[in-house]
Amino acid sequence: MPIYPRAGIYWIDIRHQGRRVRQTTGTSDKAAAQRLHDELKASLWKQEHMGEALPHSFSEAVDKWLNEHAEKRSLETDTFRLLWLNERIGSLPLTRIDERVIETLIGEKKKERRQGRGTSNATVNRHLSALSVILKAAVSWKWLDRVPAIRRLEEAKPTPRFFSRDQVVRLVAELPMLHACIFSFALATGQRAANVLSLRWEQVDLDQCCFWIHGEEFKNGSAHNVPLNAEALAVLKLCEGHEDLVFVGRGGKPLKRISGEAWYSAMDRAGIPHGGRKNFTFHHARHTWASHHTMNGTPKAALLALGGWKTSNMVERYAHLAPGFAAEYAGNSNINR
Repeated sequence: MPIYPRAGIYWIDIRHQGRRVRQTTGTSDKAAAQRLHDELKASLWKQEHMGEALPHSFSEAVDKWLNEHAEKRSLETDTFRLLWLNERIGSLPLTRIDERVIETLIGEKKKERRQGRGTSNATVNRHLSALSVILKAAVSWKWLDRVPAIRRLEEAKPTPRFFSRDQVVRLVAELPMLHACIFSFALATGQRAANVLSLRWEQVDLDQCCFWIHGEEFKNGSAHNVPLNAEALAVLKLCEGHEDLVFVGRGGKPLKRISGEAWYSAMDRAGIPHGGRKNFTFHHARHTWASHHTMNGTPKAALLALGGWKTSNMVERYAHLAPGFAAEYAGNSNINR
């Protein structure tokens, strides 16, 4: 069928020169969808018989952007989101992507949540951000005049969970020796699992009590110098003897990830409720590090530098844990003194 409804929105499905052209019309009005179908057929005819160039499609823009950003660290995640978008508006001309089409995309992504696929507003917003990146690039290439308004959905702002001191002691006691060392080192330095697992002795300076992470290995793309406290130095002492990597698996093999089985089994034995495998992960070592720093009075600027964040937004997530300057006045409400 040239036009057909899908989740209340009409789609165009035609063939031209042996290829299939399928795209959303962004409207539930059949007459309006038919007009858009006819306009597209006319444009394709002009291209074939009069040599008139069609506007660049979204899929063309995606291909060009991916080629230009082949070295991007988060390219795999970006590609996953762009594939979802491409399935829905890939053949749509960039000039036809307007607020109505965007609302259709939002509706489709939100509908996946109602089908039990767990799509949150945050996930919808990440897909909208991917769309925005492509459209802004198209403007820079002169393929598009302007980026249409893209609204964002309101996101929940969960408070980062962290381990208490007692839970840390119990968990370290239950983890296998290697995992306990990695967890303790992450707790002492606040570094992400990927940077801990890939740490090499050549990056460690025991005389200066620090190690550094190269820019291409760090999440924000900048080189990062990490001080080593007494706990971190004690862990390194236990790991001496390896020539290359600080933390290695059996037979000296590199570790690609923390074993989920070992991690959650240890949490169970330590009596730490984790509420499922997504609610208390190894990354919470970093949240624990930042939370305890804040509770112990580390200034925001110092925590920002230690954690290697570029902006204070991430540090603000832990601000509620800081000792309040108003605490000394709390007793002023005591009417019985």
